[in-house]
Amino acid sequence: MSPVAVGSRPRLLPRVRVALAVLVLTATSVAWNAVPPSQRAPGEPPVSALPFGLGPQEADASFCATPNPAFTGRLTANSASTTAISRTTTGVVSGYISNVDDDWACTLYFRYDGLAWNTTGSVGNYAWGNLINSQSVACNWAIGSTDYLKANSTADCPDYDAEYAMSITLDGQGMFQANAAHTTDGDFSFVHNDCGSYYGGQVNLTGKSFVTTNTDNRPGANCDTITIDATGTTQSIVYDNEKPVGDFTTPNEGTVAFRAAANPFTVSFAATDNLASFGGANGWSLQRQIAPLAGGSCSGSFANDPASGSLTTGVTPNTNNVNQNLVSGNCYQWLLNATDQNGNVALLDTSGTIKFDTSAPTTDFTTPNEGTTTNANAAAYSVAWVEADTGGSALTGRSLQRKVAAWTSGSCSGLTFANDGSAVTTASPVSATLTTNKCYYWVQTLTDGAGNQSSTTSGYVTYSAASPTADFTTPNEGTTGIQTATTYSVAWTEAPGSGLTITARSLQRQRAAVATSGTCAGLAFANDGTASTAASPVAVTGLLNGYCYRWVQTLTNSGGKVGASTSGSVLVDTTSPTGAVAAPLANAPLAGSIVITGTATDAASFKEYQLEYGAGATPSAWTQIGTYTSQVSAGGTLATWAPVSLTGVYTVRLTVRDLAGTA
Repeated sequence: MSPVAVGSRPRLLPRVRVALAVLVLTATSVAWNAVPPSQRAPGEPPVSALPFGLGPQEADASFCATPNPAFTGRLTANSASTTAISRTTTGVVSGYISNVDDDWACTLYFRYDGLAWNTTGSVGNYAWGNLINSQSVACNWAIGSTDYLKANSTADCPDYDAEYAMSITLDGQGMFQANAAHTTDGDFSFVHNDCGSYYGGQVNLTGKSFVTTNTDNRPGANCDTITIDATGTTQSIVYDNEKPVGDFTTPNEGTVAFRAAANPFTVSFAATDNLASFGGANGWSLQRQIAPLAGGSCSGSFANDPASGSLTTGVTPNTNNVNQNLVSGNCYQWLLNATDQNGNVALLDTSGTIKFDTSAPTTDFTTPNEGTTTNANAAAYSVAWVEADTGGSALTGRSLQRKVAAWTSGSCSGLTFANDGSAVTTASPVSATLTTNKCYYWVQTLTDGAGNQSSTTSGYVTYSAASPTADFTTPNEGTTGIQTATTYSVAWTEAPGSGLTITARSLQRQRAAVATSGTCAGLAFANDGTASTAASPVAVTGLLNGYCYRWVQTLTNSGGKVGASTSGSVLVDTTSPTGAVAAPLANAPLAGSIVITGTATDAASFKEYQLEYGAGATPSAWTQIGTYTSQVSAGGTLATWAPVSLTGVYTVRLTVRDLAGTA
């Protein structure tokens, strides 16, 4: 082989065929013949009659020149590389030797080279190759040689280092390190052995010891004890072809969970690797992905989150905790990838899903609106509101609790409220039945899918069953006032109901023509003019003679209740009564009972008429004949008068009076 490193291979010696002469050992007078190697078939042991007995016995290393030259040895990835490897995913290596410090020749025996490594305890495996045609000096290593361990079984000398290089497969993943002492699992070294028989191009032995005197670790039975060669270098190899493994703890794979807690959110995961572990540019990466959260579900597909901090990388193995700042109203998941230092790439691991929502749902009361006080006009009331969930996790629960306090008047503020019945969970609107003289409000508690909760308080609602009333003082209810004036002052007091106020009034005048003098009873009144909204008192003008008037006051209170009250009546009589005596005629002589006829009427408000007599044509005193309360129309009998013991001239006087006070 070449005395220099890799490149063209000038031969140290020409290929020769060595013939052994017949020797006579004079010391013992024993002679032997040896068959030249070129005349033996591969695998055929040399025939020997030497005293040490070659044949089936061990070969004698003394027949091989320089049996243990020093060299530098290392394992490479293949026969195309001379670089010592530190990592492998296949376990396939080649043994490369350089810097041989002496010729390594063994022209009488077969020299085997190889690699040995510990597997368990003190035993291990051997991969035996052979120095190609090692009985030829031309095929042996020389000073300065470079070469690979060989596995070829022919008698051909290699023309270049890589030719016939032996491929060695390390069995069992783990850590391998150069150590000729072979004390630890994974210790490896180069080995060589001289044999008197040819055992083939490569012999693999498993589970063998590293005791050099043992026979089971040799390429064959007809071999010397093995020599364990130090590699002359320090080399460690990580044999690992297993992919790293990613595993999420939070959020665990396949889970979907809402989160309402504030940032940061901690993603917990483990990135583990069998042997190679992580380092340098090879480690794990954590990619955050985002999708919109709407109606409690993740909408659309997940995509890489463009926000800062969405990608985190590291080389720390096993458990890792990474804090993340999330945005409410979104779904999140994480992708974990890992590549170990041997280049093994993990299967992509996808975390569970987090639905992140820190926004509480809201309630907006429309009836009764927040901050207001409403006076209900009926016991039946409808509570209504609008709900909103901006966080996207959707409403999952509501609880509407009614509150009540005793109330008589004024504001509800400061009252002592208590729950009124059980909370209801139905959607808006909700019907409620109110009790008179109570104040109410409602508290709506909403919960969303993330557990966010809010409570909103409505406005107040008061309720009084009482309707407003008016109490007329002029004209007082149930009375009829008769007057000659055409003006009047209507006055009243108002009762809005407990705790309420008057919010509207309507004073409507009504009238009817007098049908029966002096009374307004039984008349069909009709509205007269436009209603007044003024407060008491209200001045009235333009009243007509011969009509009855009354007023209807319609009040509305702050509870929405409406009450109507009707006043008494006012009869307007602006004309004087009519009275006349038709008979007896003036100056007519009379005797006995006298029938007095004539007229005594008043269309609007007749009260009475009175007949009197007095002595002479212009009496100074009058004596009553009678007072009568029925009207007498023209020509009717006013009275029958039977004067007693009266003689002379007398005057009869008729006085007609009405209820308006005129006569």
